[in-house]
Amino acid sequence: MSLDSRMSLVVADVPAAIYSPTALQHRLADPEWVSRCGAAHHAVSEALAKRDALIPMRFLTLFSTEAMAVTTLKRSTARLVDTLARVKGREEWVLRIGKPDPQRAPARPPARSGAESPSGTAFLRAKADARKQASERARRVATDAMNVFETVRKVADQATTRPIEPGLNVLLDAALLVKKRNVPALRRSLARAAAGLLEEGCPISLTGPWPAYSFASVRDGNG
Repeated sequence: MSLDSRMSLVVADVPAAIYSPTALQHRLADPEWVSRCGAAHHAVSEALAKRDALIPMRFLTLFSTEAMAVTTLKRSTARLVDTLARVKGREEWVLRIGKPDPQRAPARPPARSGAESPSGTAFLRAKADARKQASERARRVATDAMNVFETVRKVADQATTRPIEPGLNVLLDAALLVKKRNVPALRRSLARAAAGLLEEGCPISLTGPWPAYSFASVRDGNG
């Protein structure tokens, strides 16, 4: 469906019995259903992104009619055209750095020998030293993770960090918008910058290419 001579809108009809607001409330409580729909949504976005510049719509963006979709999006034509130009020829890559493996913590110095008893004071001192080392290591790797991000973002056109849910063993969750021709440079930059974190036992992943979810999503909809 054409919005104007510069853009097209890809849509699909869905049954109201499943996608009405009332029906969706029940469906969204089913994680398997949400997972299947999310995977299908991503597969379509990924296929389209391989063909041309794409602004992916948020999962479960719904319009009551095609006319409503066109009318709503045409109000943002100038912004959408600028966004398409910004993501054209670029890919999103996701960088995640995990917290270090505690089994690979630096070895503690051997316990002191001599008159000092191995129990009591020495035990408490060893516990305090261990906590101090763990705290210093946590600060060090957190700083190193941000330094890695600052290094690799120089290869990207845009970069952003994303909130980390409490309880996850993650130091950094970041998205980078990178020209396709610069992806090899991104990998080389990451390999150099992250060497120290790998030695600390931090798991590091760079995944992609993805559609530009973090940099070009459509927020309008559900009208």
